[in-house]
Amino acid sequence: MKKLLLLIITLCFLSNAYAQPSNDNYTLTIKKGKEVKERGKVFWAIPVTLTNSSKDTLKYYSMSCSWQEFYDVDNLNLNVEGVPCDKNIPEILQLAPGQRKTVILRLELTGNSSKINFRVGLNLIHYSGKWMHGWDLPHSPKNMIWSNQITMEREKE
Repeated sequence: MKKLLLLIITLCFLSNAYAQPSNDNYTLTIKKGKEVKERGKVFWAIPVTLTNSSKDTLKYYSMSCSWQEFYDVDNLNLNVEGVPCDKNIPEILQLAPGQRKTVILRLELTGNSSKINFRVGLNLIHYSGKWMHGWDLPHSPKNMIWSNQITMEREKE
C-alpha cells in the first residue's frame, strides 16, 4: 500500500511539474503587412499581437535573439524567417492584464501561389517559477495558440 501511495504522489508531482496553465485568456491576432524583397527572396512583414485578457500578469518564455522560434504558420508556402544570432538565452516576458504586445514577424514566401490564406501560431510557454534552458522549453502543440486567418496576395512585378 505504501508503494502505491508513493507512486501516486510521484505521478501527481510529475504531472504538475510540466502542467501548463490554460491559454484561453490570451488571443493572438494578425493583420496584413507589407511585402519586402531582399536577397532575391520575398517576405511578408506581419504584425502579430498577443493580448492578455486574464486578470493576472502573464509571464512567458521567449529567447533574447531567436524569439521567432516560438512562432509557426499553418501554410506550407510560408516559413517563419529565422535570424542568426550570438548569445541567445532564454528570457521571461511579462504582459499585464489587458495589455497587448505586437511584434513584426517576417514570413518568407516559398511557393508560387500569388494568393495565400494563413494563420500564425505562438507556442506560449508559461513561466512556472523555474528557470529553464532554451533546449528544455516544452515545444508542444498543446501550448500553441492560433491567430485569426488572413489572406494576402503577392505584389505584381
